[in-house]
Amino acid sequence: MKTQVGKLSLKSVQRLVYKFMFMSPILLIGGIGVNARVSSDPFEPIGYTPIGQQRILAYRDLVGETMANVGLKTTPAVAISLSDKWLASYKAGNLQPIYAASEDDSIQDGIRGEIFQSVTGLDDALFRHAKRAAAKGDIADSKVLLIHALELAEIVKYSDFTSLNMLRMDQTRALKKLNSLKVASAADRHEIANHLKTLLANQRSLDGLAVIVREQYSQSQAKAGLEPVSIEDPLANAEGRDLRSNNQVFLVSQNDAMPEVHSAIRFGYQYEEQFKTILEKSIVQWSDSVQAATKPSVQ
Repeated sequence: MKTQVGKLSLKSVQRLVYKFMFMSPILLIGGIGVNARVSSDPFEPIGYTPIGQQRILAYRDLVGETMANVGLKTTPAVAISLSDKWLASYKAGNLQPIYAASEDDSIQDGIRGEIFQSVTGLDDALFRHAKRAAAKGDIADSKVLLIHALELAEIVKYSDFTSLNMLRMDQTRALKKLNSLKVASAADRHEIANHLKTLLANQRSLDGLAVIVREQYSQSQAKAGLEPVSIEDPLANAEGRDLRSNNQVFLVSQNDAMPEVHSAIRFGYQYEEQFKTILEKSIVQWSDSVQAATKPSVQ
């Protein structure tokens, strides 16, 4: 009797093992399917708001034409013609800053990256030809190219702090080169001064951009299940405030886990102020030279 029970138990165990071996692939596939439904993929495609999509679409034709025509063999005439199209669309209000959809949405990659690279590539072509023109003594051509380079960089400059810092450097190099030109005509010097005054007047506040960047960082932290970041500044309520006058704005606490974000914002403010200072001095330089040239000589 015991042997029979033992044999039945053994057979039962064998049947269970066979059933498990038969069912395991089905269970595995089913488990994968359930997991796919309930788990979240750490990589999620970037989704822009309807306004963000409209802003990006406004760049489409210009980006396509620029990428097809800008390179090492781009002529000065082509660079000027393309930049004129960009500037005309920008001044008409069609081209707006292209803000990131999330913290992971880099200005150097994807759709925003194509727009940014089109602007920087064209800006490099303008500056490259301006240097060559100046070396040949073609001051008038160099002046036109440099003014276009300065104004072109404004178009996507305020999209994020990476674009701000990189294009501000491009503008600084163009401005310094412009200031080194020996412009003889008082009319040309007056034209330069007026362009620089307009450029200075069009410099934007960074407060809104700083709030966007900080909010996106906080959202990514919360989504990852991390503790809220402790920030000891009034940036979240910064609307209408002059943050530059508050020396506590970008001081981080020991519990603040976002030094890289803070550094980008802080350097953005600092470098933008430096650029404005150079711009103001340049306006004085060109305005004074106009007055000196038009001042009647003493008989």
